[in-house]
Amino acid sequence: MKKFVFTILVFVFPLYVADFLLSEKIQSSNNRMIEPWYDLMHSQIDADILIMGNSRVWVHINPLVLDSILGVKTYNLGMNGSCVNRQIHKYN
Repeated sequence: MKKFVFTILVFVFPLYVADFLLSEKIQSSNNRMIEPWYDLMHSQIDADILIMGNSRVWVHINPLVLDSILGVKTYNLGMNGSCVNRQIHKYN
């Protein structure tokens, strides 16, 4: 039993540490692809209009311009290389 517990700890503990370190690194990143996911996970999106789509939406539509023209809050959830299933998952 001791050998089993030791073996499990040898495999699980490094994975736990790696997960923690990678999660901290990703959260402190200023990557443009990670920011919407971070906002979704922490419920920081307060928008009247959500813009969803593939890389064309992600790159070509600026929410700040729409905010100034329409007078409402918008948020761009476009994804690079996205398909419909991934967009539905992100929306849900």
